[in-house]
Amino acid sequence: MRCPVYGIIVRLLAAASLVCGENLAADLVINDHGRVDLRSKITVNHGDVIIRPGGRLVMYDNAELTATVVRVFASAQIGGCGVINAALINAGVVLAACGPSFPLIINGATTNDGAVHATHDTQLMSNGIFMNNGLLDIITGAQIAPASLVNLGEFWDAARLAPEMRVVGEDVVVEIPTVARHRYQLQGSETPSGEGWQEIGPPQFGIDGTLIFTHAGGAAGDRWFYRIHVSD
Repeated sequence: MRCPVYGIIVRLLAAASLVCGENLAADLVINDHGRVDLRSKITVNHGDVIIRPGGRLVMYDNAELTATVVRVFASAQIGGCGVINAALINAGVVLAACGPSFPLIINGATTNDGAVHATHDTQLMSNGIFMNNGLLDIITGAQIAPASLVNLGEFWDAARLAPEMRVVGEDVVVEIPTVARHRYQLQGSETPSGEGWQEIGPPQFGIDGTLIFTHAGGAAGDRWFYRIHVSD
């Protein structure tokens, strides 16, 4: 039975068909504007998966990809969940976003020089050394860092989002460091229990820098309690 693989395989270096449970004869290369939707198991026999700039590999719930190396170039992307049985070298974007029931599992060493995002409560699991030289973002993920993380870059979880607050006249100004791909909303409540959180002002999208929120007149009343709600 043929695997349900959808999309454009721009270059396949051999006359190999994508058949469930069988091996590809050579490297799988996804070129610019190419996209492969993987919904089952594929093995690249003694070869690599190469996603060139502009290429995209989308992995669904039960996807499993086995190769020697999966190499993601800058401006290329892997998205989804499933299992990668290979060393992963990422200079592009890896986005794990399938939800809490479907992790992204990497059974091999990972070198991240680009960006890796775990969102929608998705867990990123690595059963090898995870060398982060770029951005590792689990702010809206499962809040569990890879077990063998070696962080030489930027690692962001929810605990790192420490807002700072100051009073300017009758206004309250809240600043918070942010990561792109997330939406940030200032919320306030007049009770310390946080009952009846109210959205204050419009949401803002992350900019890989500091966002500033202002509650006009927030310092004029008796008291307010604040939080930042982060969503995908």
